Amino acid sequence: TYVQQEPVLFAGTIRENLAWAHPQASESAMRAALADAAAGFVEALPLGLDTPVGEGGRLLSGGERQRIVLARALLGGPDLLILDEATSALDSASEAAIAAALSLLRERLTILVIGHRGALQGLADNTIWLESGRVAKREI
Repeated sequence: TYVQQEPVLFAGTIRENLAWAHPQASESAMRAALADAAAGFVEALPLGLDTPVGEGGRLLSGGERQRIVLARALLGGPDLLILDEATSALDSASEAAIAAALSLLRERLTILVIGHRGALQGLADNTIWLESGRVAKREI
């Protein structure tokens, strides 16, 4: 499953956005995916999963949108999770929370992180730095 830098949400609720890719997902599976994505803020919202997100998710912050998209990706139980600058809109505390949550998932799936900075780099078993399209350094 691929999580891109710019999160894509559709007008509707958090539940509908999670169910978009996984229509048969149960509410408990959605809540578990949200927990895995460090999106506990959803539980604190007055309408919870039924909170409207607005067109493109405009009623949520950038970090909240990214965590909902990450939860949607995790909901499918992928074997491979590709994160392409997926925490770029998060503050350092939120990014650290996601890194901690993802570290617990390392036994269940392979995580490929594409990024320039941040707490997700600490998840790496192997790191490859690129410069001008070429491998500049490897840590394996």
